[in-house]
Amino acid sequence: MKEQCMICGSVVEDVSGICPVCGSVLGRTTQVPYNYQNPNMGAPRTYGGAGKKKIVFSVLSIVLAVFGLFFMCCVPWLGLLFSIAAIVLGIIALVKKHIKVPAILGLVFGGIAVLISLIALVMNLLMQVAVGTSIPGILKECMVSMEEGPNELEDIVVTVPSDVWVNTYALASDGRYTEVNSGETGTYQCYGYMDNSVQKYMSEAEKNQMTEYVVFAMSKGYEVREVTILELTDSTGDEEYVVFVVPEGFQPGDSIYYMEGTSASTMQMKEVMTFENYYD
Repeated sequence: MKEQCMICGSVVEDVSGICPVCGSVLGRTTQVPYNYQNPNMGAPRTYGGAGKKKIVFSVLSIVLAVFGLFFMCCVPWLGLLFSIAAIVLGIIALVKKHIKVPAILGLVFGGIAVLISLIALVMNLLMQVAVGTSIPGILKECMVSMEEGPNELEDIVVTVPSDVWVNTYALASDGRYTEVNSGETGTYQCYGYMDNSVQKYMSEAEKNQMTEYVVFAMSKGYEVREVTILELTDSTGDEEYVVFVVPEGFQPGDSIYYMEGTSASTMQMKEVMTFENYYD
């Protein structure tokens, strides 16, 4: 009587109860030796943990590449480490003939992260030299400026020096001002560099000027929110923007700094004394 072997799949005559092909007992399921090769099944099977090992380097490569992409801008040195590790593991995975697709993706993404991380590192170094802080530091200062607003000027008398004349403004707490020398009156408002409500009315030249003032102030050790834009609107509706650096914790009577200049070579900060407002 013919019977199919449950181990190797061969159909044989059941004479002795033993499969003449693989030697297994017919009609039973027995443990196959770890190195058994079925001549009817083609390629040999792999048992145990060897199959899992072939995906480890490939998976780690793409995972580290993702970390490299995540950190490449905010923490570029950490992104660089992750991306280099991704490239190394991707190469190892290809050499050892592990799964190719994640290894190749790890190499590609890791290479992109390395390039961007290097660019970010160079830019951070240049920013550190130019303005005393890195790109993440600038972003943090801008966020604080948006949330807290500038250090405002009110209920004080402040001067705006010039090579030709000096304007002295008495800023009342209710938003009105008086130019002490001429008697001109109007309204005023204080803005920060990150306040879009004032920048949307500025020309591109004025916006660029404000940006240069902020960069100049940061190069002197001041934060973004310490740059205060004083908008003066006279009785005819004409507007004038004056930029001051108002240090943290400013009180009437302390010094502030008037900013002037049209380029980095001519830009300067002039110390201005403030006084309590006696003119209102």
